[in-house]
Parts: sequence; structure tokens; C-alpha cells
Amino acid sequence: MLVALRRALLAAILAAVVAAEEVQTLTDASFQSSVQGSPSLWLVKFYAPWCGHCKKLAPVLEKFAADIKPTELGEGVRIGKVDCTEHSSLCDGQGVKGYPTVLLFRDGARWEMKAPRTADGLRETIRKLKSAPVTQLGEGGQAALDKLLEPDGAVVFALAGAGAADPLAAEFEAAAAELQLVSTFAAAAGPDLPSQLAPHRGSVVKLSRGEPSAVFAPPSDGALPATLRAWLEAERFPALSVVERHNFFGMLSKDISLALAVVDP
Repeated sequence: MLVALRRALLAAILAAVVAAEEVQTLTDASFQSSVQGSPSLWLVKFYAPWCGHCKKLAPVLEKFAADIKPTELGEGVRIGKVDCTEHSSLCDGQGVKGYPTVLLFRDGARWEMKAPRTADGLRETIRKLKSAPVTQLGEGGQAALDKLLEPDGAVVFALAGAGAADPLAAEFEAAAAELQLVSTFAAAAGPDLPSQLAPHRGSVVKLSRGEPSAVFAPPSDGALPATLRAWLEAERFPALSVVERHNFFGMLSKDISLALAVVDP
């Protein structure tokens, strides 16, 4: 009995060591050489050793790194961590304001993880960044769009029938690449658009179940990129949202009124 217990304990210790090795410790130098501009998708935790939330995330991240390594999801994905008490200039340069902050990098682009810091949240974050930023609805677009709108509180920004040469299409694609971790983007083309998009051909439409659609109005002064991104940021939440740790500050950062109802479930 005692021998079996010792073997089980040793196996658990070895598994923990292997998992920890999957999360690479990064310094200023190794971050610049390995992460910046890398074609691999890097997920990096910026932390402080004394931070309680960081300690809670550590085993979750280590197990997640080990679990996805042999899978298709883990192909081309690297995971690292930066101790901000030792590399404060690197953390300041990345705009880290609190701990832990999880950032993702690929080909010079940078995203901040907004999902819950759980295995499911990590998995969904990686899945999104390994998928195309814009879902092409194609034939049967109505069913595909309805599926995107199924989850409670889902918001979909859809480009309705704009041609590839339309400046709005190019800006929509660029904005989707920047914001794909916080919003869902879709595009429909052809003569038969989904019913929610048919009245708005050539426009970007915000859709959410149970709410009236909102349509982006391109500016007359030509400031399309900034105006579109500002609209997408302001409209990315449904009118009624469940406030959680990962989305609360995103709601506060917008130039809109926020009313909170505190309920006892």
C-alpha cells in the first residue's frame, strides 16, 4: 500500500514538472528574440510572484500547456511567462497594469485575453486566434448566421453583401483581425443574404437575439478606419449583459452609460 502511494506521488510530481516545463520562462532578451515577430502564436502570462490570482492561474496554465501540446490545437502554439518584478521594463512596454495579464502575440500582432482564466477560456482564446477572423457564411448562410447567434448574449457583426473592392470590406477585415478575441465577425455575399442582413446590403450590421439590429453609418469625412473601430468597440456588448470579472472593465471603458442591477440568484 505504502509503495503504491509513493509511486502515485512520484508520478504526480513528475507530471507537474513536465507540465511546468511546457511554460517557458521569458526574459527581456528571450522575449525579443523568441516572441516578437514570431510566426508562432505565443500566449504569455505577465505576473508577480506575490499575486494570489497569479498563483491560482499557474497550475491551470501549466496543465493546459501540457494537454494541448500533442493536439491539433497546440500546433504552432507556444506558452510563456514573464515575472514583472524582475522584468518591469518589458511589462511596462507591453502596457501591463495588473496581474496576471495574459497577452497573445503572432507576426507582430498583439491581443489581450478577455475570456475567463480557466482551461476552457484558454482553449477558446487559442481556438479563436487559430480561426479566420471573419466567418464566411457562404451558401446556407441563414443557418450559419443563426448558429452564431445561438449562445445567450451573443453579438455578431456582419458585413452584408459588400464587394471585395469596397473600402468597407477591407476595413472590416482589418478590424476583425484586431478584435477577434472580443467580438464575432461574419460576412455574407451573393444575391441571397440572410433575412437579418438583406435590408442592409453594403453595410456592417450588429446582430443580437432579442434586440433590434444596429447599422454602421460610414463617415462622410473619409475617417473610416477610426470610426468603424470606435463603433465596433461601443457596440460589442448586448443591451443586457451578465457582468463578470473578464468583461466588467471592458464595459466601463466605453463612452456610454452603464446601469447595474445586483440580483440574488
